[in-house]
This record gives sequence, structure tokens and C-alpha cells, in this order.
Amino acid sequence: MKNLQIPARSRQAIPDLLDLSGYYTHTLDDDLGRPGANLRSIERGVIAYARSAFDIRGLILPGGGGTAGPASVAINVGLKGRRFHFLHGACGSAPADTPAASYIIRYADGQTRDIPIIYGRNVRDMCSPDRSPLTDGEIIMLDPNGSGDAVQLTRCTANNPLPDTEVASVEFVSGTSGAAPFVVAITLERNDPVYEWFDRISIGQYNPIIPRHPGATPDQIDLTGFYGASLDDDWFHHSSHDLHDVPKGLPYFADTRFDVRGLIVLGGSGSLEITGLALPESVCGIPIRRKGTRMHFLHACGFASPRGTRIGEYVMHYAGGETKSAPIIYGVNIIDWWESDIVTDARVAWVGSHAAARLLGKQTRLIKYTWDNPLPDREIVSMDFVSAVENSAPFLVAVTVDPD
Repeated sequence: MKNLQIPARSRQAIPDLLDLSGYYTHTLDDDLGRPGANLRSIERGVIAYARSAFDIRGLILPGGGGTAGPASVAINVGLKGRRFHFLHGACGSAPADTPAASYIIRYADGQTRDIPIIYGRNVRDMCSPDRSPLTDGEIIMLDPNGSGDAVQLTRCTANNPLPDTEVASVEFVSGTSGAAPFVVAITLERNDPVYEWFDRISIGQYNPIIPRHPGATPDQIDLTGFYGASLDDDWFHHSSHDLHDVPKGLPYFADTRFDVRGLIVLGGSGSLEITGLALPESVCGIPIRRKGTRMHFLHACGFASPRGTRIGEYVMHYAGGETKSAPIIYGVNIIDWWESDIVTDARVAWVGSHAAARLLGKQTRLIKYTWDNPLPDREIVSMDFVSAVENSAPFLVAVTVDPD
């Protein structure tokens, strides 16, 4: 088998998101049997699809799609859980109701159970023009450019018939139909999720983002379209953990005026385990289109890290192609939003509270981090907000550029 270039597993991935490293037969860029039949447009990493979180990095295509590999692949598990979530598809078609593949669940006590994959019910040819709903699966379309040449996957959920018995392995067995099924990711939902995370999985806005203030200038960077939560949301899925007391609109914080309306929230190494949210590890391509001597970031993070830990960065892309990084370092220019710790190279810009913090006698904080632009005469075209996936999960409220 060829040496596959598979991305490393994210530190945000928890054991529930089965580690398929060592089992992949193809990369997501590989054509599966015919030109254009690939998954190169799918997001990589820990991603939420249809209320299920998955570790997406490659795929397993046993004995199909032009491959000469074995007809089955057995994946070690060693966990208990109440439901399986499969992200899978097929390259090729078959008559409706034809068995296309199966997942054989092998338990530590020697028992086995079979979860069949039936063409037209819970899987379909990834390149099929048929967009009608499946009877036992949720279709996920991949067409980021709106070209119309979309491919489709299916998220299929099945109850584990023996939730209190350890699953030793899951064997993915290809059938003999014309369809060649493949699996991208498998998640085994635990029996006792602390926050019922599969019932609410997805970073989303439960309260609306207010309109941009008419007095905002291009110096107050417009983050519309990039927010992952509003200031009023319980954005870590803990009751009353919000920033609804933060002044909205165009307030001044630590002598800088910001466009304050929502949050861009990134993941940390423990954020999925604690919050149940498959948070993005980066948000890229935020338009800046400004020259400036300084940039001011209004931000904080969830969860603490050792002082001096680099928990992320802002990456500036300049006209001409050059890039520069503004590092985000815990205790230097950012702190946990619940902590009263000192930042040595930034300012506490806002101190407030919410119901949960008040119960513990705590306050919440936002930090203003000012970064001196090393290329003030060069236009900053765009910015990426990137987590290092350390313990801390950084979030960004607003960005302002000083033009001179």
C-alpha cells in the first residue's frame, strides 16, 4: 500500500472519535474509481456534521473503487457506548435495498452484532445526481464553490445493542454489489455524556448577531459572517456562561473603539470533552484590507494554561504575499475569561459577570492585546485566527486597526 499523507490527529479529538490512524486506505484527495470522485472539499480535523462530531482525516475503502485490498478492515476500539455514528459514502451504485456493506461489532466477551449498510437507505453513490432524502441517514453535501459538481456523504446513526459491554473492534466489510462503500469516520457516543453533547453538537448562534453600527468605520474590522456565537449565547454549553453584559455596538475598551457584536470561538485540547462542542481550530480569510501601525484584539479564552504557553496566533497576510504572526500567549496577552490573573503585555479591557460566575463570587474579563505591525506601509489583506489546540480555547470579540 502506498505511503499515505494523512494529517495528524488533533488534540481536540477524544477517544469517542475513533482513531482510524493506521487503517486508512486513501487520502481525502484521492479519486475513488473515477476522476472527480474525491473528498478534497471536506473539512479536516474534528468537525461536527448533523449533530455528530467526527475525526476527519482520510478514508477506508476495503476492496473497492479500483483497489486490490482486503474486503474488510477491523478497527480496534476498546470502549463502551450507546450509539454509533458513521460518516460514510460509496463510489458506485447498486439497486435500491441492496446490501452494500456492514459493520460487524465485536465485543470483548465474544459476542457480535451486525449493522447493515443498505444502498438507497443509508448510503448512496457519492456522485449521484439524486438529492432526495435517505430513509435511514442524513445526507451531507460537499460543494463549497457552488459549482453544482457536489459529492455526498451520509451520517448514519445506529444504537449499540450492548451498550454496557466493551466494544473490542468494529469490522467494516464491503459487500459484493456494484457500490464500493467507504467510511470516513466513526464515533462511539459514550453512555453518560456529561453535557448531552450529541444532542446539541455544533457551534452556532442561538441568539441573533445585532447589525453593525452605522458609525463603524473600516478601522473597526467587520467580522460579520465569521462569528460562531452571539454575546448572549451559552457558547460553551454551560448554563448562564455568556457575555450578555458586555456593551454592544461601538463601545470604547481600554481607549480603543471596537465593533462588539459576537464571538469567534476556537477549540482547545479539552473543549470537546468539556463543552460537547466540536469547535473550529482556525477561522481563516477574515478581510482586513487596511494599512496600520497597530492592531488591537479584544479577546480572552476558556480554560487556563501554564503562563507563557502559546495558545494560538493571529496570522496577517499582506499584499505581495508576505505573512506575519501575532502570537497569543497565556498570561502575557490573554487569560481565561474567569480568571483575575495578571497579563504582562496587554490590558484588562472589561470586567463584568454573569449568573454562573456570580454564584462563585467571580467576575469575567476581556483583554485588549495591542500588536505593533512590522509592515505598516503594506496593506493587510486578510487575517487568520488560529488555535494551537492547547488547554485554552481562545475566542475573539473584535479587532480594530490604528491607521497611523
